[in-house]
Amino acid sequence: MKYGLKSRSSAQRGLTMIELMVTISIIAILAGIAIPTYERYTRGSNRTAAKTTLERVRGLAESYFLNNKSYTNDLTNLGFNANPLEIDKSGEEVAAGSSDAKYQIIINVPGVFCPNCTYEVGAIPINTQLDDTDCMTLFINSTNQKGASGPKGLKCW
Repeated sequence: MKYGLKSRSSAQRGLTMIELMVTISIIAILAGIAIPTYERYTRGSNRTAAKTTLERVRGLAESYFLNNKSYTNDLTNLGFNANPLEIDKSGEEVAAGSSDAKYQIIINVPGVFCPNCTYEVGAIPINTQLDDTDCMTLFINSTNQKGASGPKGLKCW
């Protein structure tokens, strides 16, 4: 046995500071990649629910026209519980002001994005969906034109 030096036991327990810092760094890098990817995925999923709801409202607006010979600005006339309507991540109606709401659905007669159209249905992002800066407000009109107010425009559809 050498004096002044301790031998390292094969049954040593715990981590060295270097091992701990490497582990923390790896976890931070993985989180830095995974979290933004997951957030993009959920925003896209919420957008899909909004597009489905817009198509549904458009179909109901056309049915309303067949029965009434005019279009309506009021979603309650189309069978919904509120005007404007708020939907969650699955496209289901939620109470106004709910933290689960992702989009507010509106119908305009005549359209804002298309003044020559008979009507236009829009999905305005709210709550956490406001982070979807690529697509923002989605819309579809009476001529079946689709678009978004964000920089990706038609790519959002």
